[in-house]
Amino acid sequence: MSEKATAAAIPQESTLTKVKKFATKNSMTIALIAVFILFYFLTGGRLLYAQNMSNLLLQNGYVLVLACGMLLCILTGGNIDLSVGSVICLTGLYILIRIYPPSIRPRTFS
Repeated sequence: MSEKATAAAIPQESTLTKVKKFATKNSMTIALIAVFILFYFLTGGRLLYAQNMSNLLLQNGYVLVLACGMLLCILTGGNIDLSVGSVICLTGLYILIRIYPPSIRPRTFS
């Protein structure tokens, strides 16, 4: 009898409430899947080719590394380190100066 009394005392969530909670909790994942589906159809299925996935990972590898570093920074200290953006800019400028020879370097960086 106590099980029935306990079950009756706990209000049951409706299906709509459960769906709302799920959508709120996983909204970014749902949006990512929607974007993938949209671009899959817009590109005629070429989005999910292995070569395309490889290119995306290679071209954005530094963003992945920085995101992992920022995640550790946020999890351990609770702070958001804004100096990462300035380090990326300075590193990109340094690489630009070092890669291009002075003959083809833009005058701004000479």
